[in-house]
Formats: sequence, C-alpha cells, structure tokens
Amino acid sequence: MPILQIDYTISNADTAIYLDAIQVLKENSQPKVSYTIDLNNLGKELINTAYNLLGVVAHINDTDLKFNNIQGYVSEVEMDLDKPWEDSITI
Repeated sequence: MPILQIDYTISNADTAIYLDAIQVLKENSQPKVSYTIDLNNLGKELINTAYNLLGVVAHINDTDLKFNNIQGYVSEVEMDLDKPWEDSITI
C-alpha cells in the first residue's frame, strides 16, 4: 500500500487569525456583567465607608443569568456631594 505524504505550511496571516480567535474565545467565555447599586437605601454607615469597598469581593446571585455565588469586585464608587441620594457602587 503506497504512503501518501502531505506537507503544508501555515502563513503568518493564518497564525495571526488563529491566535486572535483564541484570544476572543478566552474573553467571551466569561460573561461581562456589571451591577449598579443605589446607595440611598443602604444607610449612612455604608455610604461613609464606601471608598474602602474598592476591590472588595462581592458574591453575586443572579437568577436571570443563572449566576449562583459568583465572585465580583467592587470596581467603582460614585459619590455626588451635591446630590447624595444619587450615590452608587458598581460591581
């Protein structure tokens, strides 16, 4: 039985497309969701220490996205000195 040998080379463009596809796959495999929490209902003690929350781990339960105890991080604290009722935290 004869042996068939096939040689092929991958161009730089093919390699770049493949590596880009791998990067897109890595980025899109984790959902990107943010939650904004209105602070005016949470009390003055939390509002007074809100800046200490940056980087703190928050556990997220979202039934719509089927997240159960997923870890998120407090990424933004917005405080409006003129309108304190519009203060918010973004996770």
